[in-house]
Amino acid sequence: MAITKVVGVWPLPDGVTLEEVNGILRIKDGGVTESKIADAAVSNAKLQNASITINAGTGMTGGGTVSLGGSTTLGIADGGIGTSQLADSAVTAVKIADGAVTNDKLAGKYVELVDVQSVDGVTQVTFSGLSLQYNIFYMLYVRIINDSTSTMNLSIYRGDDTTSTNYYSRRFTYNQSGTSYGGGNDAVIATTPSYTHLNGIIWLTVDKGNGLRAFLNGVRDDPDYSDGILGTVSGITGGAPVTSIIVNSSVANAIKGTFMLFKLRGE
Repeated sequence: MAITKVVGVWPLPDGVTLEEVNGILRIKDGGVTESKIADAAVSNAKLQNASITINAGTGMTGGGTVSLGGSTTLGIADGGIGTSQLADSAVTAVKIADGAVTNDKLAGKYVELVDVQSVDGVTQVTFSGLSLQYNIFYMLYVRIINDSTSTMNLSIYRGDDTTSTNYYSRRFTYNQSGTSYGGGNDAVIATTPSYTHLNGIIWLTVDKGNGLRAFLNGVRDDPDYSDGILGTVSGITGGAPVTSIIVNSSVANAIKGTFMLFKLRGE
């Protein structure tokens, strides 16, 4: 195809144009349009700005500088998403995996199951790793049987002091026939006759000097009778925080049943 110069402009096929400047033939400004550039014809090296920088925002990781046509990854940092990054009601129950939220993550964990022990023929049951404080106390659910031929005295101690004379107890038993009262310079919170069940709740706390305080509200029964029973144990020694509790039987291997320990916050 012949190209004819027209008033200083050399038109090329399909609208691409040349121009003559001082006797030099060159492409006219704007003469090459997008449609005239083949796909992938221009490499990054030919570009004045051949990369892009992606900054990870608050609560995110990754990003950085990446060449055009390349890729980078953005992620969520550990603990990176706070309330300021979430819209109200943005996280629904279906988005939370089963078991993903531990008790420590709960702002209002006022009741926490911390231990369950099922025993069969033991003399002593120990609960460790506790944090009895003036405003943090525990509830011990007891469902046991005196699996022996003798009356069992059930005592409760702080783990670092099993000397009975360092405690005082009071016990009150009632049924349709009347009431009875007992207690002494000991840690006995309940007495349970042979093959008799004891079901109840023992509240565990401390005074401001870390002296143990235990309060039982329960019932003891067998097929022939049922008694209501109230009991208290007060430790006369304190000092160190109470980190463990021992439940002890006066009869060897007599305790059979289940204990469930709950932690409660009072603040």
